[in-house]
Order: sequence, then structure tokens, then C-alpha cells
Amino acid sequence: MHLLLVADDPALADPGSSAFARHAHYAAALAARRPGALLSVLAPGVRAPIVRGGLCILGAPPSDRPDAVSAQAPWRATAWRIALAARVPFLAQLHFDPFAPGHGAAGHARRLLARLAARRAARLRVMAPATADAVAERWAIGRERIWVAPVPIRLAGARAARETLVVGAMRLVPERTPSDWIAAARRIAAARPGVRFVLAGGGPLHAALRAEARGLALDLPGHLAPPALEALLARAALFLHTARHEAFGRAMAEALGAGCPVVARPTTGACSIVRDGATGILAASDDGLVGAALSLLDDPARRAAMGDAARADAGCRFAPEAMCARVVDFLLGERACASS
Repeated sequence: MHLLLVADDPALADPGSSAFARHAHYAAALAARRPGALLSVLAPGVRAPIVRGGLCILGAPPSDRPDAVSAQAPWRATAWRIALAARVPFLAQLHFDPFAPGHGAAGHARRLLARLAARRAARLRVMAPATADAVAERWAIGRERIWVAPVPIRLAGARAARETLVVGAMRLVPERTPSDWIAAARRIAAARPGVRFVLAGGGPLHAALRAEARGLALDLPGHLAPPALEALLARAALFLHTARHEAFGRAMAEALGAGCPVVARPTTGACSIVRDGATGILAASDDGLVGAALSLLDDPARRAAMGDAARADAGCRFAPEAMCARVVDFLLGERACASS
């Protein structure tokens, strides 16, 4: 069996990246289920094929015919064309919130193309049950064609001493509205001057945000490798997530796995990850987010209890092996996981 995945992530060209490791895990799980199976990934920036066991990272479409083609960005036509030419099933994936408004004409076109791809696909992978229900209803897609398979996360190892530190992690791009995070941090700092902040992530807004955050005790370290982000989350008092639209939010799940309570808006992703009042706090308004963060900063005992609950909950719901199995279920069209 040969499955071809068309991806947008240039990190897949780096065998040391977390993206490469995640796809190697998929390939190994796939081969365990189907001995001899090969997972090929067409990714940007690859000059020569990179082969690790049952994973092959390519810079150009393979010469042999795949058995199915999947795409992490279903609005791009490359995967459609390959699947159509090979006359094999097309498997669409939605890693974003398809019902999030805004982002101008480009965002509107992306949503239209994603809907078209999803309706024509043999199977569709989404990140959260609420997205599956909304897609089934609003796009008239049979629920039996939809798999819920979040991205696997890393679960933290050893615990660390907590600091008066508020952490966030996101791509520093306009659609993630990182300025909202800076604004919330500034209000928290005004009320509690001893709090420090770290906003991890790379992107074109990095320099502008550094200027915007002048005078705030904020570190903008850029993109952090998984071990560094894990160590940061293990020290943080809380994880602040200000996104207004989120399909899943892997960083929130990783924060819970590190025993770090999450304060976030009640997006589709946050509602599927955070147990409000138990592992974090969901608040719809700017005032609510700031108030929730201040309440946790002022109550170390409550933070510790939430952190313990978060770690246990994430270990049960987002364990890498279970999440990887769901992805393989989707690729094979199986229903081995009852909740998928």
C-alpha cells in the first residue's frame, strides 16, 4: 500500500523537526497495521528524497501510482490533480476552522475551495467533534465520511518549579491576531507588575510585535523546538491563548500535558481541549480573559489543582499513540477508534 500526502510544511524537509518525527510516527503505525505500507509526503523545500523506514519525503510527485492521495491544505489543487490522474481516492483534511470569518478575498476563496474538496473527498479528517458536526450539517456531508483525528501532541516529562510566568505560542501572522495577546499581557502586567511573559512562535510579525511590546516584560524567542517549548510550559503559571477562531490548538493541549492551566476563548478547538473550570478557564471577552488570568495568578493552590487535573486529562485524551492510531484509521478508512 502506498499513500501520498501533499503538505505545506517546509519543516518536513528537516529530519530533526517535530513535523518529520510526527509523520515518521504515522508511517510506522501505518506499516504496523499494513505491513510494507509506504507513506510518501510531497513537501516544499525538498531537493532530494529523504527516506526513513516507511516514510519518504519528496520534492516532486512520485512516479509510481499511489493507492490514495491526501492533502493537509485541501484548497490547493495539486493533490486533487494527482488523485484524479491516478483515479484513486482523495482524502481531505481540515486543520483550520472552515467557518472562521474574515481574512478578505483570499480567506473566502480558501473556504470555498475547502468546501468543494471536502464534498468531493472519499473521506474527511477534522480536528474536533464540533467541527465534524458543523461540517456534516452545513456542507451536507455524511457524518460517516468524517473522521475526528487531532494532531498528536508531546506529553511533558519531569515537572518543574512554577514561576510567575504567562506563556503563549502561535504563528506570528495576522490571522492569529498576536496583537490581542500582547494587549492582554499588557493589561495583566498593569494589574500584577511582577508577572513575566513569553510568546513563542515565528512569523513575519515578529519584529513589529517586538516594537509593539516595548516596556513589557516579554520575551519573543521565535520558534521553539519541542523540548524547549515543553520546558517552558513546565515552568509557566498559565498558558494564555487569545485566538478568536481555532480548529484545534495543539499548543493548548501540550500546555495541559505539561500541567499548565489554559486561559482561552471558547473557540471550537479550545472547547474540545479545555475542561472549563477544571483544567483551565474559557472566557469570551477581553475583560474575561484578563480577569481569568488574574484570578489564577492570585490563587496558587487553584492553579496547582488545575495543573494536576490538566496533566492527567491530557494523558488520557491526547496520548500520542491514541492520536496516531486515529490518523491511521482515517488514512485506511477504518473505525478502530470508537470516538473517531
